[in-house]
Amino acid sequence: MLANTYGVAMPARMDIEAQYLAKHRRLPGLPSSRFGSEIMSGDVDRFGFESYLDNPADRAEMPRAGQDLHSVMEARLGLNALPGYGPGSKR
Repeated sequence: MLANTYGVAMPARMDIEAQYLAKHRRLPGLPSSRFGSEIMSGDVDRFGFESYLDNPADRAEMPRAGQDLHSVMEARLGLNALPGYGPGSKR
């Protein structure tokens, strides 16, 4: 229906925008609301159980006490698994 009203490029553009907004993430430890993705999908007007029961501190990607942003990113990218790198390594 969008193609009939706005042309063939409009549904393609909306799909590309939705894919881009779904991939966009912040670094671990920084809160990310994904507000643009919620606007595109229409979820910004919905109030579900995750709106009041979701505690960001309980998420797996949040750094725990004693971890900093750099160590979390190194673990995510697998950089600390390389031999000769990281704390306590001898080069």
